[in-house]
Amino acid sequence: MRLAPLNWRYYLVVPVNEIMATTRQLFINLLEMILTIGILNAIFTFTFAGRIVTNRINILANAMAIYAKSHSGRVANKLPGHDEISQLGVVFDKMANEIDDNINALNYKSELLQSTFNISPNGYLVFDNQQKVLFANESIGQIIGCSLEDVSNMSAHTFWTHLATQTKFPSCVLPEQHTDFFRIDLNKPRYTTLLCKMSDIHLPDGDLWGKLYFFHDITKEEESNRIKNEFLVHATHELRTPLTTIHGYSELLASDLIPLAMQPEIIHNIYAQSTWLTCDDK
Repeated sequence: MRLAPLNWRYYLVVPVNEIMATTRQLFINLLEMILTIGILNAIFTFTFAGRIVTNRINILANAMAIYAKSHSGRVANKLPGHDEISQLGVVFDKMANEIDDNINALNYKSELLQSTFNISPNGYLVFDNQQKVLFANESIGQIIGCSLEDVSNMSAHTFWTHLATQTKFPSCVLPEQHTDFFRIDLNKPRYTTLLCKMSDIHLPDGDLWGKLYFFHDITKEEESNRIKNEFLVHATHELRTPLTTIHGYSELLASDLIPLAMQPEIIHNIYAQSTWLTCDDK
C-alpha cells in the first residue's frame, strides 16, 4: 500500500497458509455439512424406502402362506404400482389361479372316477409303494363289511389281516402279491366267494407306482354251479335205474333164453321204462 505524503510503498508479507486457513476451514465445514446432510438423507431415504419394500414383501409372503394353507390368498390388489414387487404379485395371482383351475379339474376327474367305480359290483383297491390305500370303491367296503373311509385309512398289512379274520381259515396267510387269479372264501360279514387278481401299475418311465387289486364276487356263479352239479348227479341217478332195467331185459331177449310166454311181459316192462324216460309228466 502507498504511504502519503512520502509516497512510500508498504508491503505486508503474510504466509499463504495463514491466508488460506480460513478459506480451507470454511470449505471443510461446508463439506462436512454436505456429507452430514447427504448421510442423513440417505439414511432417511433407505429407511423409508426399505420399510416400504419390506412391507410389500411381507404382504406377498403372507399371501403365499395363506394360499399354501387354504388356497385363498391373492395379493395383486394389495400391491399397487408397476415395480418388480407388483409384477411379482400379478404373476403369483396368475399362478394361483392356474393351480386352482388344475386342482378343480383333478377333483372333478377324481369324483367322476370314484362315481364310475362305485357303480361297479366288483371291488377295486389300489396301494402305493408305501402300502397305503390310494383308491378304493364302495363295493370293496361292502364285501369286507367296512365303510369306504375305514378302508381308505388301512395299510396293505391291515387290510389283509382284517380279510384273513373273515375267511374260512383265519390262520392262513392271504397273498398280498399274486400275479394269477386266486380265490378267497369269506364267512363274514356274509358267505362270499371272491375271485381276485393283482396287477402292477407302472409309470410311463417304467417305475412301479403301485398295485391294483380286483375282487370279483362269484358267489352266485358258485351257487349256480353247485345247483347244476346236484341236478346232474340227481338226473344221472334217476336215469341209471330205468336204463339198467331196459338194458337187462334187452340182453335177456337177445339171449333167446326167455320163453315165449314171458316175452310179452318183458317187452311191456321195456316199453314202460322207456316211456317213463321220455314222458314230460314224470
